[in-house]
Amino acid sequence: MPAHVTNVVAISRAIGAEGERIGALVSERLGFRYVDEEIITTAAEKQGVDPSMIADAERRKSVIQRVLEGLGQSGAAGATPGGPTWVPDDSSELAQSHDLRALIRETIHETAARGHVVIVAHAAAFALAGRDDLVRVFVTAPAEIRTQRIAEARGADAAQAAKEL
Repeated sequence: MPAHVTNVVAISRAIGAEGERIGALVSERLGFRYVDEEIITTAAEKQGVDPSMIADAERRKSVIQRVLEGLGQSGAAGATPGGPTWVPDDSSELAQSHDLRALIRETIHETAARGHVVIVAHAAAFALAGRDDLVRVFVTAPAEIRTQRIAEARGADAAQAAKEL
């Protein structure tokens, strides 16, 4: 049976876990390209929009995520007809956001197709699931350490950093 060759490393990370730094170290050690914000820039260029628009779309939650969170907060088991209902704010905005997230996924696939790459974030681990040449990594650290790193990076106090975490 032939051994699988790793051509793509997708790194997800918890905030404050230094996943970017670890991704850079992995790419250096393997001799792979390191890709992070390049995903947003490339997707924006393809669409002819400002990169901040793509980044904003990536940060937005999908409709299903919002519905599930709403059910969880309202107690789905106890939900009754006429109870709290979630309604999209603006369906055209949601459609555009969905299209831009699809563009990010497409850019991730194109980046991975070139091989020998470490992709940090952008849900690449999910977008590329099922590839035989993929290693998916999740970088985390204890909450106390992540809180301290966030506080230092933001120049905030520990309580404010813990809230962000």
